[in-house]
Amino acid sequence: QSNSIRIVSRAWTVAALARTAPVPHALVVADAAVRQGVDLDTVLQHMARWKGIHRARWVTRHANPAAESALETLGRFTCMEFDLPMPVCNAWVGSSGPVYRVDGLWPFHWSAYEADGALKYDNRPDASAIVAAQSEREFYLRRLGLDVARYGWDLGFGRRATLAERFAALL
Repeated sequence: QSNSIRIVSRAWTVAALARTAPVPHALVVADAAVRQGVDLDTVLQHMARWKGIHRARWVTRHANPAAESALETLGRFTCMEFDLPMPVCNAWVGSSGPVYRVDGLWPFHWSAYEADGALKYDNRPDASAIVAAQSEREFYLRRLGLDVARYGWDLGFGRRATLAERFAALL
């Protein structure tokens, strides 16, 4: 036996996770990979007869390079999991041109979601400025007529059924 280290590509790692990990976790990883330009389809061809390939294909088919964070991905996955309309990831909105980008937009319902991780507030001397800017942004979005749902890790990761209820209330 050898104690040698084996190195695999990002694509192989993502495909392996997509085959075996819980689907929301695999989708988070796949979104990040395709955002970086990783080609997952070629690897899946090599795994055509492997256990879990159907799940890996589903994850790859639903991976979206426009998702910029794990929390955004979990919001989108919530829509899939609870059969809600699919949002447009990171869509620009404005009254006469792009002004703000929302994490997820349902253009036919004129509703949006914003995934708010705690890192932008924690241990920052400018947290009050961030909150003030966020309030101004939300005021503008609501003046456009957008309904907005905000959520954090508690809902996006731990209570997706509740998050789905909130999304459904907007829609």
